[in-house]
Amino acid sequence: MVRLKPCLLVNSKRYRLPYHTLSQTGSELYSVFDPVLYNFRRLKMEVAMRADRVELSWDAAKSNWLVRIEAGEEVIRRHCAMSKNADDQALRLAAGKTVEDEGYEPDLSQMIIRR
Repeated sequence: MVRLKPCLLVNSKRYRLPYHTLSQTGSELYSVFDPVLYNFRRLKMEVAMRADRVELSWDAAKSNWLVRIEAGEEVIRRHCAMSKNADDQALRLAAGKTVEDEGYEPDLSQMIIRR
């Protein structure tokens, strides 16, 4: 029997998995930590989603900015409490935080700001 100490990379972070026992043939992997391995496999399969389009526009009725996130057929609308004359960089950072909170990977350069 050969003892291995495997590692798993998730989002550029290294996670150490428990020791496993590998048979001499190399065909079977045994572990007493199957639930832990299952969770690591599931984490590996989860990837950051990218929104197809992110748009910021001023909502005059609510007097704040509206962040509109489009991903496929799904459209998410969230309000952002920033002043109307906020600069583009502050708006992009606030919208990026909103996009990230919704589970998408923000791309600040691709955001559209409509004033």
